[in-house]
Amino acid sequence: MRRAEEGKDGRNGSDRQSKEGSARTRAVISRLAAVALVLGSAYAALAIAHHSGAAFDRSAVRTIEGEVVEWRWSNPHSWLRITVAGESGAAVEWNFEATSSALLARQGWRRTSFEPGERVSVHYNPLRDDGVGGNLVGVTKADGIVLGRAPQ
Repeated sequence: MRRAEEGKDGRNGSDRQSKEGSARTRAVISRLAAVALVLGSAYAALAIAHHSGAAFDRSAVRTIEGEVVEWRWSNPHSWLRITVAGESGAAVEWNFEATSSALLARQGWRRTSFEPGERVSVHYNPLRDDGVGGNLVGVTKADGIVLGRAPQ
C-alpha cells in the first residue's frame, strides 16, 4: 500500500515540492539580480555624469583675487566662497568647487586652511558659461603659501 504523499511514479511528494521550491527560489533570485544590475547601472551612469567636469573648461586656468567668505570642508566636494570687487565696485560672490576633503588632505589642505576675511588668489578652471565660479585648482595665500597648483 502506498502512502498518501507518494505520487503515481512512487516518488515522495516532498521531493517534488522541494524541486518546485528550488526552481521558484532561483527565479526570484534571477529577477532580483536583474533589478540590482539595472539599478546599479543607472547609479553608475549618474555618478559618471556628476563627475564628468563638463561644466568646467579644464584647458584654461585663470586667477582671481578676493576675500574668503567660507571654506566648506566636506564630501563629496569641498567649496571655497570668496568675494571679489566687481566692475561697479560692488562685492560679487564667487564659488569654487574642489575635490573631496579626503583627497585635499593628502595634498596638504586642511579644514583650517582658510579664515573668513583672508585675502587669497584663487587659481581655477572657469565655468564654460563664464559664470562666477569654477573648479578649484589651487590657492596662493597672502603669505605666499600655495595649496594645490598655481599657474606657472
